[in-house]
Amino acid sequence: MSRLRSVVALVRRKSLRTERYSQRDVRACFSKYGAKTKEEIAAVIARELRELAPKLPGKRKPWKSEDERLWIFDAASLALTFFFCESRREEE
Repeated sequence: MSRLRSVVALVRRKSLRTERYSQRDVRACFSKYGAKTKEEIAAVIARELRELAPKLPGKRKPWKSEDERLWIFDAASLALTFFFCESRREEE
């Protein structure tokens, strides 16, 4: 069983609330900052959550693979997208 399927099975057993966000959702959340790429979104997060700033990798060179530290910013972008979407729902 894949890791994702294992997580989904655990969530169902525990009856936890889940949300799904697409890349488009995340980009929409950060568009108000003018951030479109993963690197730009990570830079916004580093500015807003200063504790993460030291983890922000430098600009990626075209011949290099993505820095492994970006997963921290991926996780933070999902959390912030959740809060952004929740606040929009409450306003409606």
